[in-house]
Amino acid sequence: LLLSQVDSLAEEVLDQLAVDLHVEWYDSTAAISVKRALIKNSDKVHMYLGTPYAVNQVVNDYLNHGTLQEWFEYGGDAYHFRVLTTAEDIADADLVTRLTRAINYSKNARSYFDGFIVHSTHAALNSYTHLALQSYTHAQLAAGI
Repeated sequence: LLLSQVDSLAEEVLDQLAVDLHVEWYDSTAAISVKRALIKNSDKVHMYLGTPYAVNQVVNDYLNHGTLQEWFEYGGDAYHFRVLTTAEDIADADLVTRLTRAINYSKNARSYFDGFIVHSTHAALNSYTHLALQSYTHAQLAAGI
């Protein structure tokens, strides 16, 4: 019954529900909309844990616009992948840390997460995003999309 009412549950109840449902990629400091999405989609992630589908679902639960790109789509090393997103979605360094932890939990053991490719068309936003992501060594900044 609680799962059908996720959109109306209090934040404290969501936090406890995530523990009860073993949503290991859940973050109690995330926005309440993210918490709700993580709980709603936890059964799909559990079912497909270790696949690109699970990683993509977790990315989409955390970000408004996030796309998983596998190694053969961008000429990377075998079994590597990265996430394409916009600066508006990932300009917070804390989000990078939380999302990286969630991605590493939901991916399979042999895959390697190359990092984020952040796209932006605004020069000022580019510099802000670069500063916000400096602590994450795999982050790259690409302008023009």
